[in-house]
Amino acid sequence: MKPATDGGDLKFEQRYGIFYQIAKRARDNYSASQISKGIPTVRPFQVVFDEFMQPLVDADQEICVKMASGVEFVVYDVSERSISFRKANGSTLHTLSITTLREIYEGTQEIRPNGLRPYYQPLSEQLAKLGQQITQKVALKNYVLIIDEINRANMSRVFGELITLLEDDKRLDEPNELTITLPSGEPFSIPPNLYLIGTMNTADKSLALLDIALRRRFEFIYQKPDSNLLQSPAREILDRLNSAIRANHKSADFLIGHAYFIGKSDLASVFNNRVIPLLMEYFNGNTKTVAKLLGEAGITANPDEITDQLLVSYVE
Repeated sequence: MKPATDGGDLKFEQRYGIFYQIAKRARDNYSASQISKGIPTVRPFQVVFDEFMQPLVDADQEICVKMASGVEFVVYDVSERSISFRKANGSTLHTLSITTLREIYEGTQEIRPNGLRPYYQPLSEQLAKLGQQITQKVALKNYVLIIDEINRANMSRVFGELITLLEDDKRLDEPNELTITLPSGEPFSIPPNLYLIGTMNTADKSLALLDIALRRRFEFIYQKPDSNLLQSPAREILDRLNSAIRANHKSADFLIGHAYFIGKSDLASVFNNRVIPLLMEYFNGNTKTVAKLLGEAGITANPDEITDQLLVSYVE
């Protein structure tokens, strides 16, 4: 719930997070893909709303909406949370909540009998009419949400009870399908065409604290450094360096990744600014050990006269 102003009044409105949004898009596609050709259905609100507002957004063309009385009001601006309209008498200090329009469109809220009802009513009816369509067979798509450094968050707090819904058999239309009720009262489930990919660095110390509940619901696929993605001489240098790291009894978790070298032509700079500082951390600041390691990889590193920092002047 986030604070917002509507017509000068402060109120709190529901804001949709990234996971909710992609889950809803995936559910809309999944449901549409299960419908046979020729059956009426309702298009997603955001698609219909964007289409309705397109003349205003693209061409700065005001949109007229006819009320039940036959009088028109004019939509002249749209923001992330609301639309601004001008009454027939010229008054402009009026807004309608996009969240409220969405809830009316989706049937989760009735139009409230207040002073804005004459404006919500015709606009929501126009959106509903625009949203009706006769569907063709819709292809089932896959939706992917990538969570970088997933192990750095407290998964119990991030997902809460939603973490149970991630399991394959708890998805929509699966044998043990589960639906939860959000604080707003809306039912929520996860479709089978939504995939979550979490990335993590195995050298990160926070990996040891990874929630066991997360481990049970994800497959763990190890991605080792791939020197074949590099050009010579970076390819050969990376192979020699990683072989030297393993020979010094370091775990495979401490191998240097190919990403450090992709698109880089100045290899000396890569070593000085990225690889050597990382190796110094891995080997607890032991300059002699790191210099020996680099030497085994064919890289000559000399300590700076003042700072003792290892520096590479040329890589071939």
